[in-house]
Order: sequence, then structure tokens, then C-alpha cells
Amino acid sequence: MNEYTFYKDRAAPVDPKEDEPIETQLTAADGMPLKVRAIFSRSPEKLPDGEIVWLKIKGAVRAEARPDNPWRVKILESFPLEEEVGEIEVKKIRISPGAKGDMLRSLIREREEQKEEEK
Repeated sequence: MNEYTFYKDRAAPVDPKEDEPIETQLTAADGMPLKVRAIFSRSPEKLPDGEIVWLKIKGAVRAEARPDNPWRVKILESFPLEEEVGEIEVKKIRISPGAKGDMLRSLIREREEQKEEEK
């Protein structure tokens, strides 16, 4: 049986709707995010073939201390995750002229050593 985590938003910690299919994102036990269409239930009896899902609030280290945790989830369908494209911050680093020469010399030395090892 697999285990998953459902992360609730700290600003609006709402439980997932029960007993009806919803599209949401879960996190597998190995940390892999999954976009799914699934049915959630607090009761193991309502979803006997369901898998364990822990409800957590984003940023929390442990699952919520609540008597109904863990819930059960039945995954009906999985979808490919859409890759998020973020911004990359580029910082310029000042290197003194002497350091550039040392860096170049060390790169040349490393390359020559690699060539000798390959022979």
C-alpha cells in the first residue's frame, strides 16, 4: 500500500472534499509530486481499496495532530505535471586580474593531468 501527503495551504487550510472525485496534487512517499483525480475519505470503511494519505499544512514538519489522520485516497487518474518556469537571478562576481590568471593556469594543469591519465 502506497502512502501520500496532501498539503493544505497555510492561509486557507481546507480539507479535500470527501466522497467525490477532485483534481489535486499529492506528494508520494518518495517526495515525487503527482497531479491526480482522486476520491478522499476520512473513513477507511468508505474506501476499503484506498491508500493512506496524510493531511499536512504547507511548511509543517509533521502531519496535523488530528484524530482523523490518516485519511484514505483512491487515485482514479494521474496527469503529467506542468513544469513551472521560474526566473533565474544572475549575479556578477568580481575577480581580480591575478585570480583570473591563477584560474586559467589551474584549468590548464587539470586538463594536462587528465590527458596523461588517459594515456
